[in-house]
Amino acid sequence: MATTPVPTPLLQLSRLRQADIYAKAEFLGRTGSIKDRIAAAIYGSIDHGQPKTFVVGSSADFAISIAAATAGRRRKIITVVPENVGGDKIHILKAFGADIVRTPAGAHPSAPESALQMAKKIAADTPDAVLLTEEDHSEPAFDTLIQELSNQLPGKPLDRLVVPNTLSQPSLQTALSKHYFQAKLVTVPVPDVNADFEEYRPDSGHAHHGSYVTLKEACTAARSATWNYGLLCGIASGAALAAASALAGEGKSETIVVLLTDSAKDYTSTLLDDDWLLQHGITTDTREEAIQKFRGASVEDLQLGEAVSIFDSHPIGEAIELMVSRDYSQLPVINAKRKIIGLISLGRLQAHVNSGDLKNLAEPVAKWMYSFKTNKKFELITPDTPLAQLDEFFDRHPAALVTDESGKFPLAVVTKYDLLKFCAKRGV
Repeated sequence: MATTPVPTPLLQLSRLRQADIYAKAEFLGRTGSIKDRIAAAIYGSIDHGQPKTFVVGSSADFAISIAAATAGRRRKIITVVPENVGGDKIHILKAFGADIVRTPAGAHPSAPESALQMAKKIAADTPDAVLLTEEDHSEPAFDTLIQELSNQLPGKPLDRLVVPNTLSQPSLQTALSKHYFQAKLVTVPVPDVNADFEEYRPDSGHAHHGSYVTLKEACTAARSATWNYGLLCGIASGAALAAASALAGEGKSETIVVLLTDSAKDYTSTLLDDDWLLQHGITTDTREEAIQKFRGASVEDLQLGEAVSIFDSHPIGEAIELMVSRDYSQLPVINAKRKIIGLISLGRLQAHVNSGDLKNLAEPVAKWMYSFKTNKKFELITPDTPLAQLDEFFDRHPAALVTDESGKFPLAVVTKYDLLKFCAKRGV
């Protein structure tokens, strides 16, 4: 059921030189996009008796907002999107029951194979269908947005509104002029996630509209907003934030508001992936903190106790007795060929004993161990492995088996708890 968009918060980020920077977190809306406002305005204006099919020929975010606004109304949604739209958004659209039509990426808007032109053709050829685009009713949606903003800035002027160029600029400019006649609209082209990280050449058609940032600058600004302000905003928002910081650096006494229009949740394999960022030359605040925290230390610096292994065929009671007597929390498990095949945990075994699941202590260790998956590449952890690398390993695994360089002989077992104790001793 469609609802009026809930007002989004306005947060003061910083004062840079003489400029005050605020962020309006539009990504905290219903589906994580500013497009919810437009979808709600469009849906409220449609005769709910007709049509039966909505054809969306715009961005995937807008299509998701339309699908959410019409949920439960038994409307068929056909959304036409370029082939470079990410899989996460496609999964969301399919969860809403939308039919997906892909078009070539980079097609000129007037070309018949572009998303918009294809959507027009589908709408014309489909009975009881209507074409929906972001320009439909975007002006009243933005008018509500700017009115909401003026209520959040009582008595304070607005000098610049910085937005990604994914919004309808004429409609936003019209709404802005009604409330802030002197305010300037600064539109920032959003770098493609597949673009060169260091360069961004804007479309010549946007050359007079605003600021330009690289993909690297956009990603850095977005992750910085997450680290410093708890804002999980996306790359489009990051581009606007980077541009706003550059404008504030000019030294003018002014109020700048940035619209954060998209969510980081749409970029799980790129913006939120530290490894992907590192491959492109970006060291995030979290990665930098980890490097500083361990100060170049390696596994050897943990001063772990020597590992004692147990055969998979030995009784589980023997494993428990061994771990209790030596104050071990885990034991490596080896097979008859002395190959490491798994790990046994004292805590897990005690839980099963207490619950009554483990009654026969003569059962083999193999039945109760954590098996190492043989179809995955073995990640070698040695005494020389940097602790920063080991810390990343624990993002995916509960424990690590430290071996020699050959990976054949177990030397110790280490867990994230060992790392936490190490940091505590160092006072970090």
